[in-house]
Amino acid sequence: MEELRVLNEQLVAAECRQTIDGLPWEEFLDRVLADDFVLRRSAADRPDEDKATFLQNVRSEEKPLQRSLVGNAAIWEADTVGVVTCTIRVPGRDSDFRNVRVFTRATPGSSAWACVYWQVTATPRGEPPPAKVTVHLLGFPVSLTRALKVSPDPVFPPDHIAVPGESALLDLYREICASWRSLADTRFKLVGLVPSVSAALLAALLLRRPEDTSNPVAGLIITVLGLLVTIGVALYDQRNSQLHDELISRGRRIEHELGVRVGQFLGRPRAQGLIKHDVALMAIYGVTIVCWATALITILLRF
Repeated sequence: MEELRVLNEQLVAAECRQTIDGLPWEEFLDRVLADDFVLRRSAADRPDEDKATFLQNVRSEEKPLQRSLVGNAAIWEADTVGVVTCTIRVPGRDSDFRNVRVFTRATPGSSAWACVYWQVTATPRGEPPPAKVTVHLLGFPVSLTRALKVSPDPVFPPDHIAVPGESALLDLYREICASWRSLADTRFKLVGLVPSVSAALLAALLLRRPEDTSNPVAGLIITVLGLLVTIGVALYDQRNSQLHDELISRGRRIEHELGVRVGQFLGRPRAQGLIKHDVALMAIYGVTIVCWATALITILLRF
């Protein structure tokens, strides 16, 4: 079955006029396609194609060079017959294409498979998701707009030839998701740590007893340090927010190129009003900075 899986991916690449294991795509297809090969399409106005006609159509300049496997191929093998079904996606088309390929070989166990039949059936991808979604906020229904706008910048250059199975695109998507989770985790820890530590230090500095004879300069240094560190962490978090938003944009683009209608990034409900991450962060860091600044003024007045 592994031989059929690899052969199926190689056929997808050869149809995009890619070199297969050092062989020109024409030579590869000539070897793999049987002499009595037949290609049948679901379109009523498209006649069946024999081997020569299929090669001529692949050679056509009008044929798209970019296509990709969608999902895992299903493979059946019995003695001298093998069947592979898979779905192909072509950029710019509204439909995916369900492919059924039938292979034969002279003897069981032989690796010399030949494709004798190929059927292509167009399958519509379905209607796009609704532009709005209803969620509940404090028990009240709120209508939010889905974020369906994708980044205008393509993930790959225009002359990029799709990798069978889109493994490169999926690997990049995994890295983006991992980086996005890392930034979200860092933000969550900072939001919990900075106010808590600041509150503890400010309480120790400002709630001292009058008879406390500790060096006031030390308190001044700690206050200035706390204020500067809080401002620095706030700026650092703002940069993280920029990277966070860019990762979402790139992830949304990849989901779009993979044909996802609503995914982790694409189609998520938009924020509404003041219910936003940036507003919450501004409130938390803003209040903390004001508290440190107030403590600094208070300590300076005590001198």
